[in-house]
Amino acid sequence: MTEEEATNSDWILVGKEKNDLEKLQTNFDKLQKNLGEEKEKTVKLENELKEMDKKIQKINSDHKNEIEEMKQKFQQLIDKNDSCFKQKDGKINFVEEEIFEKEIFEKEMNFVKIGNKWKEIEYNCCYRNCINTNYPTDKCVKGYGFVNIINDENIKYINCLMWKGCDQYVRICGENSFKKPLNCLNYSLHYFEVKCIFERKKSEVDMIIGFKNCNAYDYTEFKTQPSKSWNNKDIFGCGLVYPPTNKLNEGEFPYIFLTQNGKQIEKVTLEKDNFDSYKPYVKLLCCSVETNFGNDLESNPFIYDISKHLILK
Repeated sequence: MTEEEATNSDWILVGKEKNDLEKLQTNFDKLQKNLGEEKEKTVKLENELKEMDKKIQKINSDHKNEIEEMKQKFQQLIDKNDSCFKQKDGKINFVEEEIFEKEIFEKEMNFVKIGNKWKEIEYNCCYRNCINTNYPTDKCVKGYGFVNIINDENIKYINCLMWKGCDQYVRICGENSFKKPLNCLNYSLHYFEVKCIFERKKSEVDMIIGFKNCNAYDYTEFKTQPSKSWNNKDIFGCGLVYPPTNKLNEGEFPYIFLTQNGKQIEKVTLEKDNFDSYKPYVKLLCCSVETNFGNDLESNPFIYDISKHLILK
């Protein structure tokens, strides 16, 4: 190859490399431009994302406020509802109290205080009738066992004399009667108590307590022998309860009840029409009694708490 040909060949190679370099530069410029555009797009997307995030946060904030507002309204409804329930409960309680007070009023028990004392001796000690209502503290000439009315509230049983006569049952009635009240709004309670004092051994002693119907020869009584467990100095009480007048008119009957040492143990309903008046009585055999007619309850209260007596159906 000649020197001239070699020189031309070199120039051709240089020109080719120059063209390649220019192409590379052009491609590089395009890449830079594209990279710039991509960066702009990225920044734009980031800005859009930030805007969207702000909108989402705002939406959440708005909904949060709405939710809080709804919670507050719901709580207000609950509080209002509770208040209504409390008002209704208060009204219901008030009505219940009125009903209860009305029932208590209708069932209120009033003790009827009537001054009383032992007066009438119904049986004879013997054919001579030595001891009687007019002579209540004498002795039987035949030696029979009988009673003496010592004072208004105490009855002493005097046993028969040895080898002479026998012990007799004696019925003693109170002086004043317990009468059905007229136009009475409450229940009326008549009550008395006796302490039993044995004058012989228990198997030979008896005591019956009750009320005598003053309008008929009729006795409502409770017996101590042989069914009841009782001992010397036990205290028995007998009560008569009249319902209010309106209850009587509706068909509710009076009743008589028995207590022993402060506890109620029996009850009998008076289902006959004629129950306007009753007298307390005891029937004794070898048994003395100390009585409490309720003449002075402050100094001598009953053993049975009459204030807590329940209306029995």
